[in-house]
Amino acid sequence: MSESGYRPPSQYRGPSAVRLVWVYPDLLSTYGDRGNLLVLARRARLRGFPVEIAEVNSDQGVPADGDIYLLGGGEDLPQILAARRLAAGGQRAGLAAAAARGAVVFAVCAGYQIVGTEFGGVEGEPVPGLGLLDIRSGRGERRGVGEIVADVDPALGAGRLTGFENHQGVTRRGPEAGQAAGQRGRRRRQRGRDRRRVHRPGGRHLPARTRPRPQPGPG
Repeated sequence: MSESGYRPPSQYRGPSAVRLVWVYPDLLSTYGDRGNLLVLARRARLRGFPVEIAEVNSDQGVPADGDIYLLGGGEDLPQILAARRLAAGGQRAGLAAAAARGAVVFAVCAGYQIVGTEFGGVEGEPVPGLGLLDIRSGRGERRGVGEIVADVDPALGAGRLTGFENHQGVTRRGPEAGQAAGQRGRRRRQRGRDRRRVHRPGGRHLPARTRPRPQPGPG
């Protein structure tokens, strides 16, 4: 089944099939993470690639022969459980083995923290991650909510990214982790008003005026 099931490797349509593996949707799917899966599958098909989808729950083994692995968001306890189960197979099985051979890992929110060396637990205690990236995550002093813009490393061949952040986690890079993107600007909602911090070379952040937001028209 190409939409909801996973074919064994011998039943793939051919070497051109894109194999998407959604890891632990029963634990890591708090924020509608199925949408990432559907968009990737759709974009691949529009380009003429057949798609195979595996939805792998936490009581199943993660196949090591996928092309793109997706890890979504989750609460503290499901995140800890997911990290422990993914680590149980060691570095030669499942997600770790796939990453080692060059598969793409698309991890967001709790999933992104899991692939690092450690993240914060229920009470902020350090919990071991998978160590696929040299990053450490923990809880920040206050929550970041608002639109954000980032310039991507030119070597990655991607344009400027825009998005919306709503988190309290803080991630710090280790010496082995490169910087994929640099924050260009951020608009935060604070005490009922929008405020933007604009990054200036040299590390200073200065508040900048924001234009009045357009008012909705009739209807």
